[in-house]
Parts: sequence; C-alpha cells; structure tokens
Amino acid sequence: MALSFLDMVAHFDHDFSHRLHLCDIKPENFAIRSDFTAVAIDVDMAFFEPKMREILEQNCTGDEDCNFFDCFSKCDLRVHRCGAQRANSNLQVICDKIFRHWFSSPLRSPGVSLPLGRQLRAAVQECAAPGDPQGRAPRGVFSKLRRLLQAALRELQEKDK
Repeated sequence: MALSFLDMVAHFDHDFSHRLHLCDIKPENFAIRSDFTAVAIDVDMAFFEPKMREILEQNCTGDEDCNFFDCFSKCDLRVHRCGAQRANSNLQVICDKIFRHWFSSPLRSPGVSLPLGRQLRAAVQECAAPGDPQGRAPRGVFSKLRRLLQAALRELQEKDK
C-alpha cells in the first residue's frame, strides 16, 4: 500500500499539465482498492498549481498566516505577503500524516526485519521533515523510501513462501 501512495504522489507531481496539490491529507480521504492501490476519494481540497499559487498569496504577519490546511507557504515580512510557492510537498505530508503512523514502532511492521524497520522509520522521519525552500522533501528521500519499501515487500513475500 505504501508503494501505491508513492506512485500516487509521483502521478500528482508529474502526470498532469500542472502539479496537483493535496491540501487535506488524512487516512479517511483515501481508499485502498482490492489490488492494494491507494486512491484519493475526498479531493475537495486538491488544487492544480495555478490555483494553489492564488490561494497561498495573501497578506500575512508571520508564516502561520500562510498555512492553508496541509499546504504551507512562507511569509515575506518585507511586503507582508505569503509566497506563491508551496513550502512543503504532498510527499512530506503523506510521510507525516500517514507513513509516520504506519512505521512508528517495530510492532507495527510484523514480518519486516528489525534493521529494515529501523531504516524505514528513519526514512519516514527524514521525508516528513521540512525540505528545501521550493517545497520538496529532502533530496533523494523519495527514491530511498521506494527502495526500502520494495525491500520490505520482498521480505514479506519471502515469509509467505
């Protein structure tokens, strides 16, 4: 399932003419199909890049004024305006609000080796952390998560044999 969330993030970031921003990420806004693929089912707070920029650009006195649900921007105190560029990403919020819960303890990952479980937890923490000023998760974290999740899937499949 977690791999499916990564596929969905990549799809929203690259497969449309504009990036699609999800501003209300929580487990109940997604469904899992019988083939274990994740689908967004509540998308009333999903916006393509041009609309997202319009929503984020507003007057502010601090960064907290630039938060629109799960989509954050930064306040430029020189002009008291929020930046049009999102300061976090869909990946970061999914890591924070979904993956962090799934991979929070060794007991939540039965069947996955302890070292791999530790690596997954560390990668999720890194993914959820603030990234660069352009709103991207730390460099390489998407690939690292994909690699670790694929390794976990292989471990689980080996145990099923």
